[in-house]
Amino acid sequence: MIIALRPYAYYAFGAYKQIPAIQKLLLLFILSGLLGSCSPKIADKPRAQIIQNGNRHLADYHRDSSRKSDQVIRVVYFYGADGEPLPDWEARLNRTLNDVSGFYQQQFLKYGIRINGIPFERKGANIVFHPIKGKHPAQHYQMNSWMEMQKEIVLSTGGDINFETGYVLVICALTDKLGPFKYNIHSPYYGHWGNYLSNRGDCWVSDCEMLDVKQLTNAQQNMQFFESMVTLRNTTVAEFNSWYIGGIAHEMGHMLGLMHDFGGDNELRPDQISLMGEFGSRHYKDYLWNGKPSSTLSAAAVFQLMNHPLFRKQFKIETQDTGTTEVTNNYEFRDSRHHISGSVTLGRPLYGVSVLMRPVNQSEYFSKSFMAPVTNQKFDIDLGFLPQGPYYIGLFLLSESGTINSMNEVIQVGNDYQISKLFSGTHEINLAKFREGIWKDFALKNREEKLDILKAIATPVQPIDIDTFNANRLELANAKWAFAQVGWGKPARNYFSLESPNTLFLDNGGEFFKTGIYAHAPSDYVFNLGGRWKKFTAAAGLRDGVPPGIGVRFMVWGDGKKLYESGTLTTNQREQIAVNIENVKQLSLQAMYTGQDNSQAWSVWLNPVIER
Repeated sequence: MIIALRPYAYYAFGAYKQIPAIQKLLLLFILSGLLGSCSPKIADKPRAQIIQNGNRHLADYHRDSSRKSDQVIRVVYFYGADGEPLPDWEARLNRTLNDVSGFYQQQFLKYGIRINGIPFERKGANIVFHPIKGKHPAQHYQMNSWMEMQKEIVLSTGGDINFETGYVLVICALTDKLGPFKYNIHSPYYGHWGNYLSNRGDCWVSDCEMLDVKQLTNAQQNMQFFESMVTLRNTTVAEFNSWYIGGIAHEMGHMLGLMHDFGGDNELRPDQISLMGEFGSRHYKDYLWNGKPSSTLSAAAVFQLMNHPLFRKQFKIETQDTGTTEVTNNYEFRDSRHHISGSVTLGRPLYGVSVLMRPVNQSEYFSKSFMAPVTNQKFDIDLGFLPQGPYYIGLFLLSESGTINSMNEVIQVGNDYQISKLFSGTHEINLAKFREGIWKDFALKNREEKLDILKAIATPVQPIDIDTFNANRLELANAKWAFAQVGWGKPARNYFSLESPNTLFLDNGGEFFKTGIYAHAPSDYVFNLGGRWKKFTAAAGLRDGVPPGIGVRFMVWGDGKKLYESGTLTTNQREQIAVNIENVKQLSLQAMYTGQDNSQAWSVWLNPVIER
């Protein structure tokens, strides 16, 4: 439960009355210094007021909530088949993760909000770790191995660790010791947040025998390390820990829904840097070894996170939670400053909005953050004075229920300082409104099938259990999978994604398909067949509208053996597949992109079927 704090002096007042007068003067002098250091500074008072007002509103909103969130973050410790966990790993990581939890707690406290820290899965006072030994030697796993590792984790735990329905932190013991105080780190390193209603996320970070919050003051011992983004760094043990513990805090921010955020104007002191901004992850508690600056969460980050179900321990599903809240926003130039203001049609109640803004030619790590409450369905944010040029705007709609919607815009500031919109789009369509439009369009081709698909998205049914299914033919798009991962968005049955009407239905070569498995490359779906099926058939291809030059290869694996591999398929191509799967216990369907990156690799398995 999150509550607003009263001023600290309130608790000391009873004892203060008993102190002699001369000592009171000295105590007031000391207290004034202490309170000045732990309460928001003058420049942050308006932000703190917005946060505290919003928190009081949310406390009232959740007071009658019947849905309590008991979710926790589960922690996996992954190491290679040829090794063992690194020395003293459990004790080191227990105190280190507890320190990261305390960091988040302190960042909320700056704005008068009390939380209990990060809710890791615990047994008593200790964090619960799930050690997983990989199937391959440690050197096999590299920066881009997260999908393979995720699959191994899910399958080795029998689905107990589930990346689709919960929060998972994976600590990777993939560090080679090259000599005394010299290391090569080759671990995945990223954080990923699920979509607005999924209430899930995952995060991948590195372990090293030198990683320990107790070493944050060790500025005497030198060390060296390599990693994917660093060819060689000579540093101290203290700075190394600032980088890598800061990396944990930063990537966990992504897991919790935070984007890259450099903070707001006049928000940070010279000795501070935003944790989610450029190099913010490299300055975790630098003050402990006299480094500068030290990482902090922006006010906008706290404003967003204070209603996260993991922190508030409550999560409401509104009856309106079937589509995106609609926003009509405008840009104005008034009083020599630019503003974004808007009105909100409440598909779900909002307590506030936040904005990330940057010039389009600048890294997203430098995005400035802003926030405002939503009052009477309206909001207004002062963006300051913007020089001429194009800007990227990310608008985040913060729901009272704990969900978040977002929309992206590209704007142009002209030589008259007026703003025009170059692009606008949301990350989720209004599902209810889209369905209503199809329902009214009696001339629409495949209208009934499309309505059935939209109904299944809004009210999903339990997937078919392959073990207990008795018929001789089964559509895999409607079956339970043991593991699923896609390169963009989330795994889906019978549709691509909810980003726009153009990315929803399964269209290939101008033909509509009612059943299929969304498989944006790189992707992998695993089904436990139990050796009781004989034939797998499907068609493989890409979504209509994919730009020319995008290439994807499709593969079918049975019990780790490759049974089929397509050529490189591109726009308007489709390949029919028929594979013998007799005695196969575990079927894997993979799609891999063949270019430099996976942008626009909208792969799909169409009409996938298994037969006895």
